[in-house]
Amino acid sequence: MNRRRILKAGQPYSFSQYFDLPFTLEDILAEFDCTFVRSHIDLPRPPLPEAIAFILGLYLRK
Repeated sequence: MNRRRILKAGQPYSFSQYFDLPFTLEDILAEFDCTFVRSHIDLPRPPLPEAIAFILGLYLRK
């Protein structure tokens, strides 16, 4: 099945120009036969001092 091309052949695109295109990320990546998967990652965090953690916890519950 042929899909409609959204990028012009031979046309150079800067990184920021991809974000200006009126197409979804999935459609743009499909032009390059690529896909992506969004997933949550937990990055390591240094421990906060107790006082800061308590104040931050109060603030976030508002």
